[in-house]
Amino acid sequence: MPTFSQVRPPATDQQLAALEARIGYPLPEAYRTFLHTTNGGIPNPIVFSIKDDWFTEGHVDVFSSVDPADPHHYIHRDLDIFGDEIPATMLPIGSDPGGNVICISLAGQTTEQIFFWDHDTSEDDDPFSWCAPDLPTFLANLAPENLDV
Repeated sequence: MPTFSQVRPPATDQQLAALEARIGYPLPEAYRTFLHTTNGGIPNPIVFSIKDDWFTEGHVDVFSSVDPADPHHYIHRDLDIFGDEIPATMLPIGSDPGGNVICISLAGQTTEQIFFWDHDTSEDDDPFSWCAPDLPTFLANLAPENLDV
């Protein structure tokens, strides 16, 4: 499991209820636990796998929090920014250094699964690439960055 720096205070039940009310879906239990314990931050290691024709790996820059005192990585800010571009069934939970987004699926057959959203994808292509079956697996599979390339 990764370690985290720049974490926020644990999410409160009120913060989680406010997020669920805004998105209209219950949070997956693993993500709820993550917010109760870590509530965002920078993981180490940072590299994750992407199942896609173009990308094979990505880098987590930061996970968003539900703490309004964290204005740059506040999940409600992310929803304001990406709300028109990302379906309501995908919750942005983190980002990479290039402004792409790591999402957790909130509904349907992909509930709890983790996806990478590429903001530069053409309108003809699916901007979502599968990463992991759930958040614990995504976090457990984070790998160190290879700086020898």
